[in-house]
Amino acid sequence: MYDVAIVGSGPAGSRAALNLANLGHNVVVFEKHHSLSDAVRCTGVISSDCFEQTGVDEDVILGSSSGASFYSPSGSRLALENPKVNILIVDQKAMEIRMVERAAKAGAEFNFGWAASDVEITSEYVTLTVSQNNTRRQVRARSVIFASGFRSRLPQRLGLGINGDFVIGGQVELGNLGVEEVEVYVGSRFAPGFFGWALPTYPGQAMVGVLARRNPRPHLEARQRNRKEQAK
Repeated sequence: MYDVAIVGSGPAGSRAALNLANLGHNVVVFEKHHSLSDAVRCTGVISSDCFEQTGVDEDVILGSSSGASFYSPSGSRLALENPKVNILIVDQKAMEIRMVERAAKAGAEFNFGWAASDVEITSEYVTLTVSQNNTRRQVRARSVIFASGFRSRLPQRLGLGINGDFVIGGQVELGNLGVEEVEVYVGSRFAPGFFGWALPTYPGQAMVGVLARRNPRPHLEARQRNRKEQAK
């Protein structure tokens, strides 16, 4: 029996695995994707304080900023600056791989390609059901951590409620857009109910994305067209 079973190997899951393994606990992690390269979890914009918590080397940092420009639906720009650099743009996949490697080195066991489908709790242990292709297995642990995002139905199975309010995102990486800083677009024109963004990643490339209440694809396509027109 494990001490802790963790569902999800993203930053939250791998960080929890590292901390628990360092405390001497027997930890197992299940990730539905077959490799970290299969999962794109976010854009990679995090605070410098957040990055320090990952414990990984700074070579995964693609860029930094002390502020951002916010654009209204009419195109008006508001620039916000901070005296110190507090926004980092990181290679998200590389950072997550490093975090998993650190946790594994500390003793956490990682199982990729295994999706958690059910969970049962008794007074003595937790039984987690995981599957890969046509193979199913059950794993017992003294406790479980769900770090698998809002789409997971396992918390609901335990009576922890339903996510009633959420947004859906989409993003693409494009080249030669002339994006030199973090740009945030608000209002209904490009992202109804939330916001869109553009930010520099690798030299000559930029990440463009949106978060919307429903069907982000047409809004993302409109955001791409608009950003390309700005770059002309």
